[in-house]
Amino acid sequence: MSNCTYHIKASTREKFEEILQSLIDSQDPALCCANIEWEKAEPGYYLNCIGKQRAKEYIRECEAKRKEVLDAGKDTANDTMLPTLEVIEEDINFLGLDDQGEYCNGWGVTDHYDADYPLLLKLYRDIEEVA
Repeated sequence: MSNCTYHIKASTREKFEEILQSLIDSQDPALCCANIEWEKAEPGYYLNCIGKQRAKEYIRECEAKRKEVLDAGKDTANDTMLPTLEVIEEDINFLGLDDQGEYCNGWGVTDHYDADYPLLLKLYRDIEEVA
């Protein structure tokens, strides 16, 4: 992953420090080059820069599969919208995270075909929590 600013969105400075310690404890190699900053925000979940990169890659793969299916004349895409970063964030907040702090959801690419695999994002690696 490339160098990026890792915005930790938290409602209080204390919550920011708790999340920051959690990240340090995880020893995630993606964080070694990250600039970590606190951003005050409303409660909920947000994609951080790493999560946005992973989601964009997933969206590109959905676009490619959709093109492949449509070009082959196997299906239509009249009723299926591909996900966007905004829609994925809304879905994370709607569905929430599982007991392991993960968001996992498959997306349709055409009216009858799904993506090859679901999008899997993890709390504090890809997703920030504002509490």
